Amino acid sequence: MDIVRILSEQAIENSCRVWISRKHNYSTWISIEQEKMISAFDDAINEANYLDCIWFEGNRNIPAVFKICEGGNFIEAIYRLLTFKKLIPPYDTSYFLIASDSLEKEISLELKKPVFRNFEPIIIPLSKLENHSYLVKQLG
Repeated sequence: MDIVRILSEQAIENSCRVWISRKHNYSTWISIEQEKMISAFDDAINEANYLDCIWFEGNRNIPAVFKICEGGNFIEAIYRLLTFKKLIPPYDTSYFLIASDSLEKEISLELKKPVFRNFEPIIIPLSKLENHSYLVKQLG
């Protein structure tokens, strides 16, 4: 499953520009440094390089930020999303953690810890990612 392709297609269907981390070598990559909503925040730009995909809508909205949990290191993935959230202005943004179905329960338990209070990323199990209506529903 090409997760990045799915996220990119969904961004375009939702009339968003999509930034994809260079580590994915994806052809639709845009320059995050030119995105006005975060270009003034050097730390946010640096942290974004540890994420996988960000959707931009117009010049005033970041509807979605995605981190793909590879291998099971979901704690680092959660911290990456949370750190990015703290480094940008309080946009109305949804944060997504994409992980294998088998990790969903474990991730949910981790997110109940006090350190993650007031941070509720949406967990997307891999089995549901290809269902485009599921992703749209999660965006609310």
